[in-house]
Amino acid sequence: MVDDAKERLYMKDLYCSYYTESDEITSYMISKLNIKDNDIILEPSAGEGIFIDGIINQQKNIQIDALDIDEKAVNILKKKYWDMPNVKVRLTDTLLDRQLDMYAGYYDKIIGNPPYGAWQDYDKRKILKKKYKGQYVKETYTLFLYRCIFLLKKGGKLSFIIPDTFLFLNMHKSLREFLLKSTKIEEILIFPSNFFPGVNFGYSNLSIITLEKDDCESVKDNDVKIFTGFKTVRELR
Repeated sequence: MVDDAKERLYMKDLYCSYYTESDEITSYMISKLNIKDNDIILEPSAGEGIFIDGIINQQKNIQIDALDIDEKAVNILKKKYWDMPNVKVRLTDTLLDRQLDMYAGYYDKIIGNPPYGAWQDYDKRKILKKKYKGQYVKETYTLFLYRCIFLLKKGGKLSFIIPDTFLFLNMHKSLREFLLKSTKIEEILIFPSNFFPGVNFGYSNLSIITLEKDDCESVKDNDVKIFTGFKTVRELR
């Protein structure tokens, strides 16, 4: 257990990765996807595979692509799912992966807990600015959200747990415009960051956003449901 805790601290410092350990949060997010047989699902920052475990437990005939940038995490995932041909694990940087460039409109469902505020060196920022024009490249979670929407099929659903700063910071204005024009946001839950084990942001809350990929005409009349005021994590059920 001590070694496990040290490893998680290392991961948090290096990649700003916070593992999803709350059963309530995991179950809630999976339930919002309405997973069906033959769905093709992406977990773009798979970590320990908590979401994957929950999806597999539903015993659906699905395919899951599990990606992560950390070699140690990927090795764990490969050992964990070695006998499951429907779970494909790959070591890669989701934001720059060239294979994903060919997968626009490919996935039925996407679920994740992308890294928050991970440091990008200046050379990588130049690459990200070129690839994600108009987006704020210093914040990783917003880039994950932006990229994954492109990877969704029309009518595909996404559920992410991310800081709520994308809702109000000026630097994320372009992302907000993109979300409102390209997706039907089903709902956004906003709750204290300390609901999430090991996290306690002083500058923001956490949120769970669930959305559906759609076109400009269809999203015009969409009503976004925003829920706040949660006292305990169990209220997220």
